[in-house]
Amino acid sequence: MSSPDITEAEIQAVQQVLRTSYLSIGPQINAFEQAMARYVGLPHAIGVNSGTSGLHLCCIATDARDGDLVITTPFSFIASANTSCTNGLFRSSLMLIRSPGISIRNLWPRL
Repeated sequence: MSSPDITEAEIQAVQQVLRTSYLSIGPQINAFEQAMARYVGLPHAIGVNSGTSGLHLCCIATDARDGDLVITTPFSFIASANTSCTNGLFRSSLMLIRSPGISIRNLWPRL
């Protein structure tokens, strides 16, 4: 793991938001969503409060359903597996928890 890389620029940006009445919505999140959409070449992007929320939206966006195969890794935050459970995929889905490859330290996409 690594230490956070927080510079004076990030501290100033957070302080700027804290001095407004917008802590979870507002012009900064709108600007972030627009910049992210441009960066990935898509018309829209959605900013969320956590990786767990992002994973939940991925399940919705991919129309994941009960019975689908769910692949995650044991070297991950518990949200990778919990998101499948909270989206109703746990009833009859096969959840495969695969150890990362030794050389690539990641899931093998062609599994």
